Amino acid sequence: MKRLDTVARWLADLLRSAPASNLRRAIVVALEFAIDKSSFTDPLIEDGIECVRTGRNDEAIRSQLLALGEQLDAEYFARAGDAKSGLIDEQDYLSAFARARAVAAIAAGLGPHLLEAAFESIYEAAAATEDPNQLFCAVRDALK
Repeated sequence: MKRLDTVARWLADLLRSAPASNLRRAIVVALEFAIDKSSFTDPLIEDGIECVRTGRNDEAIRSQLLALGEQLDAEYFARAGDAKSGLIDEQDYLSAFARARAVAAIAAGLGPHLLEAAFESIYEAAAATEDPNQLFCAVRDALK
């Protein structure tokens, strides 16, 4: 069972039966959705999404995205305590979390196995948004 199965089994089942070209399109839709919702910009993001779109397996970009994701994870972990104690607005913490998850989605989308990349990138993208059902419907439509 994949993590995506725990939140949208119906979508995971659709992914399992989708052709590779549709999987790649679905991943790109999920990544763009997550980046749009997180309002995060960085040239590395565009490079990563382009690699997924074209099917180019660029380990250097994936490594840089993983490092950026770790940095963003550290930022939101640092903000968690401040948000709980009321020192910062909870939205600041949630925005940091969304950015970290969006970058994790792109790194996952660059994984070496397309179906696994789809499961993980869509799961991470869902965590980056307040309305994962909207994302799941967009991904479903991309699979058609």
